[in-house]
Amino acid sequence: MKKPLTNYLTLNDLMIPQEFIRNKRVIIIGNYGDGNLGDEAMLLVLLRYLRKQEVSSVYIPTKNTKFILETYHYKFPFVFPIYFLDVVRVLLLFLYGDTIIIGGGSIYSQESGIGTMFSSILAFLVKVLFRKRLIFIGIGYSKHTKRLLKEISKLPLSVADIISVRDNQSLNNIISLGVKPDNVIVTKDLTLSSLLLPASSQYGKEILIREGVPTNDEVMLIGISVRYTDNKIANENIVEVLPKVIKWILDNATNAYIIFLPFGPAYVSKVSDSKFALQILSQLPERYKKRCKIISYHPPSIMLSIIKHLDVLIGMRYHALVFAYKVGVPYIGISYDEKCTNFLIDTNNRIIAAENLTVDDLINELKKYVGRENNEEIS
Repeated sequence: MKKPLTNYLTLNDLMIPQEFIRNKRVIIIGNYGDGNLGDEAMLLVLLRYLRKQEVSSVYIPTKNTKFILETYHYKFPFVFPIYFLDVVRVLLLFLYGDTIIIGGGSIYSQESGIGTMFSSILAFLVKVLFRKRLIFIGIGYSKHTKRLLKEISKLPLSVADIISVRDNQSLNNIISLGVKPDNVIVTKDLTLSSLLLPASSQYGKEILIREGVPTNDEVMLIGISVRYTDNKIANENIVEVLPKVIKWILDNATNAYIIFLPFGPAYVSKVSDSKFALQILSQLPERYKKRCKIISYHPPSIMLSIIKHLDVLIGMRYHALVFAYKVGVPYIGISYDEKCTNFLIDTNNRIIAAENLTVDDLINELKKYVGRENNEEIS
């Protein structure tokens, strides 16, 4: 089992001058409010940091103002969500704010839309015309970012006060735009911050018991994190391969129990992780389904605690892999995106591409953790 990380990132490593944020009105731009567990974990880290720095107020443009209010406002009463399509209010917000934070996460990727373009242009304009502070924190920048967005992103990146990225590939992709390398620093993913830690081990165990998951010492818990993607071949591959792999696990480890971990509830858009997991489980005979469970969506600290109880995790979700790494649980990555590949490279793990996934790929990795080997042909 890997040892848990001890060199957690602290946001002080980013060297954000206090005058940028103390007693300031801060705007945070990111994919917040959709319930994506990794994104919400990053927002939680930022809010805890800003609270320590005594910010005046934080404004978050979002698709889902209700989620932001219900999730954060009672803990952080200085947080105020703004509906992202309320163009007039968003424009006024950029003029009203003192500091704009863009990040963390995959702000610039092939999935980024009109909201990212609009925010990038606004951030550039208010920085240049009104001398607002502009900070990029822990962002990912994909080489597959659409050409128009690449051109637009050059504007704020060229004038930002601070740019920090979560990996070397993002650094190289930003430098390829013409941004000076001296202006960019590489940190870690924000969820590796010491401002985000697991809930107590006992609490995680109680949650699993409440979910109907066996937790005695004899049980081998195997977690699976899946994600519906824009790649039809990858999706079909996952639905075809994972049921066969689950059957192999349960046939070869009589003490094994499978739990699916939802990281994306998709309150606003797309297919939820739980719905995608149901497609996979529907391919299994009933006797196998009885040893599988799709657990409920839980906040970041609780999910970290749940993952600590796993013996191994099979993960598509980038932050499922990061969470497992953080708490020292072995993981097998199925990469659907450049960020997953980069993380697996950085942590010296094998890369298994979702669109090329085979039963043997996963079984060969699982044999390191699951009981006896099975050399029989997989049907």
